[in-house]
Amino acid sequence: MHASLAIVLAFAVKAAPASTPSGTQTVSVADLQREVETAVVARLHDMRSQARVVAIEGLREQVLPIGRVRLEVGSIAGRWPRARAGVPLRVLIDGRN
Repeated sequence: MHASLAIVLAFAVKAAPASTPSGTQTVSVADLQREVETAVVARLHDMRSQARVVAIEGLREQVLPIGRVRLEVGSIAGRWPRARAGVPLRVLIDGRN
């Protein structure tokens, strides 16, 4: 039997402004979801868990300064895996918050 796992980002990064100013870049919701899902699936695999990711919610497109973007998916606190989990996501530009 496969368990299901819905991911809800507990620590949302800053919301995108209504208009995109010059000198910025956009990180799409799809890119954010893909990064979180990849990290969570790898962690579940390492644990030999049968759980799977079924939904990632609570993300918004990000408008960020120009620079090299790196997304870091943080640790999930508490009993793991479980039906719902908050996953911290940190966005770094050129290695800085």
